[in-house]
Amino acid sequence: MDDAKNAIDVGNLWWTWIPFATLRRKNYKIFWELVHRTDEDIILLVPEAELLSKAVDVKTSFDLNIKDEALRIEWLGNEGEKGELLMAIDRISKVSQTEAVISQKGLLNGTKEIEESRYIIKEAMKIINERMDHSFWILSLNNLVGVLSSFLLAFWMFIFYFLCYPTQLVGLAVFPFKEIVIPVSILGLIGAYVSNIITREDFLFIKGPFWRYMVHHIISKPILAAFAAVFICVLEKSKLIFSITPVTESGETMTTGIQQIISINVPADYAGYVYAILAIASGFSADKLMRGMIDRVLKRLEENAEKTKETPNGE
Repeated sequence: MDDAKNAIDVGNLWWTWIPFATLRRKNYKIFWELVHRTDEDIILLVPEAELLSKAVDVKTSFDLNIKDEALRIEWLGNEGEKGELLMAIDRISKVSQTEAVISQKGLLNGTKEIEESRYIIKEAMKIINERMDHSFWILSLNNLVGVLSSFLLAFWMFIFYFLCYPTQLVGLAVFPFKEIVIPVSILGLIGAYVSNIITREDFLFIKGPFWRYMVHHIISKPILAAFAAVFICVLEKSKLIFSITPVTESGETMTTGIQQIISINVPADYAGYVYAILAIASGFSADKLMRGMIDRVLKRLEENAEKTKETPNGE
């Protein structure tokens, strides 16, 4: 237990007041691993009179927390066949209730069965504890990503407002491309940080340097989101897949004469706001959007190339 205490003891170091600085000194994961290891070892020392009750508690916890089908079949059984854990519980129950263990031979056999069952219950507890540690570690990482994303979201919203981009939203649909790259990129960043806050990731690998996940969600993902937002705006201006078509007060559309697959008709004064919405939505789900949109762009380019090839004299 001293090792567990040392894992979270930061002492009187002067830098512990700095936000997130204690993460470099504290190691809650190691703390809980050591505590759980002690709890598992106690199974080997539990009196036989209490062992059956403890085994039933472990079985209940296993049933509630372990959802992996292969593990459930191995330990709890399936279709009338009992798993390792249930067979261990049956052995403990049988030995504790059989009067034949009073004899010297029966006592030795019963003790051997109980000792084997203890190690099986201990292994089941280890699986439960590892799964619970995994779940809490994922929750901790998601919360940390959410907190950092909240600070960065507020920062980029302030930058967006400080640079007076809100007053230019109406003109996003008509401004030259070089004038909308920065505001559209910032809107994409905002969408990515909103995604970090309201979504939860199931981290597949929790051991080792977890800062890789932090770098991905705090830096790499927002950069991809900014690119996706700019890409969507460029794609709209190309009129290749879809277009935002301003509608005049008389109801006439300001078309360009180019046929698109999708046309979004909006009032002319509000077309810029649709650009902003597209940029934020693109940043929110940049990875999924880019995969599908790139495929559609390539398919559309192929269709246009075939039409051009089949048209004589370019007509």
